[in-house]
Amino acid sequence: MDFQPVIETQVSSKFVQAGTPFTDQLAVTATKHSWINVNGSPVPVLADGTLYGPFDAQPAEASAPPAGAPVLGTETLTLTHPGNYVSPGTLVAPSSGFYTWVWSIDKQKQGENAKYLTDSFTDRFGRVAESSVAPFQPEAVSKANGRLVTLGDAVTDTITVSSTKLVQGTDIPKGAYLVFRAYGPQPAGDAPVCEVPFFSSAKVPVTQARHYRSDETTVDKPGNVYWVETLYDQDGKVIASGKCGAPGETTVVTERPPGTPPTPPVPQPPLPKPPTSLAQTGSDGWMSLVWGGIAAALLATGGTLWFGRRLALYLERNGYVREEDTGIEDLMNK
Repeated sequence: MDFQPVIETQVSSKFVQAGTPFTDQLAVTATKHSWINVNGSPVPVLADGTLYGPFDAQPAEASAPPAGAPVLGTETLTLTHPGNYVSPGTLVAPSSGFYTWVWSIDKQKQGENAKYLTDSFTDRFGRVAESSVAPFQPEAVSKANGRLVTLGDAVTDTITVSSTKLVQGTDIPKGAYLVFRAYGPQPAGDAPVCEVPFFSSAKVPVTQARHYRSDETTVDKPGNVYWVETLYDQDGKVIASGKCGAPGETTVVTERPPGTPPTPPVPQPPLPKPPTSLAQTGSDGWMSLVWGGIAAALLATGGTLWFGRRLALYLERNGYVREEDTGIEDLMNK
């Protein structure tokens, strides 16, 4: 007598933040016959779960993974009865993208218990119910215009607002706006403090993916000026914010040497076109910033405010989409 274990799964969460473990929920049934017991004990069956990803989009469902599909890792569960199981959660999302589980039972791996199984089992690749997405966290990396200036020189900040290409459909909410704030100057050796700004920009409407620049301001003493950019929705709720003291958001103001005339005003150059993807940390040698535990590559042309998980949650909370009503593809492209 033999029996055939069958596995149906559903991910514990459609959204998994980078650095967070993936878990999968398994519903196990037995077909042909009930689960076999030998000498009063259920026959143990080894099941292997392979997590594929990251992918740039929800992969198409297929009977098998495509050749060369990236594999994050595998987990193993011992099944001893029909019912519900949860994967161990040893695999962690290393980066943004789509990930999908494929569970299988290889009859040849069951040793002496193989004779009790009718056949091997493998579920389909790319099923939405078995897929999670690790969206980009909203991350801000900005480059203050004039990282090194002298007293009396104008200082400004530039930031780029864009939707990440890995998470489609995370549109900028209607009525969103930016506010640039500058703090300091503070001694370079002191820990950055951003409590009371000496400069706050007017509300800068954010209507599309593009670069945005603050107004100019000046300071009357040397030290570090720390810029913090904050994105709000139309009701004034914070969607995303920069980090106080980030190297790319710092302007260093130095003493003007005696007898040196003030720097003549220079017209601001036109804002460049928004990049289509994150630039790599490059020749300027700046360190990558960390905001919310996520590293972001610095851009040579300015700062970037990326929309992802936090914006998706914002849209969901405000009635734009309900996760329980949609699959991942619908949720990402609504």
